[in-house]
Amino acid sequence: MKHPIFLISFVLVSANSQAIDCSYTEVTAIQAQTHSTLVQVKVSASAKPWKNLGSVESKHLAHFQSLAQQAMATNSSITMRFPESHDCNTTDYNTSTSIFRLNK
Repeated sequence: MKHPIFLISFVLVSANSQAIDCSYTEVTAIQAQTHSTLVQVKVSASAKPWKNLGSVESKHLAHFQSLAQQAMATNSSITMRFPESHDCNTTDYNTSTSIFRLNK
C-alpha cells in the first residue's frame, strides 16, 4: 500500500519541478475573449507581453481573472507559473498559467 502512495507523490513533485515562475511588475491590461482570457504584463518599460490565464472551460479561470483584476487595480506585482521551457518575456496566447500569485 505504501508504494502506490509514494509513486503518486513522486509524480506530483516531478510535475511541479518542471515549471518556471515568471515575475512581472504589474498587470497593464485584461482581455476576455470567447475562448480564453489574456493579461498584458509589464516586464520593463518597453516590454509588455500578453499571457494566457486559461480557457473559458478552466475551473480556475475565474480565480485567476479575479486576482489579475485586483493586481491591476492596486498596481501590485504578480507571479505566473508556466512549463519549464516557457519564455517569460514574450507574448504567448496558447500556454496557460498553472499558478497566478498576487504579490505585495
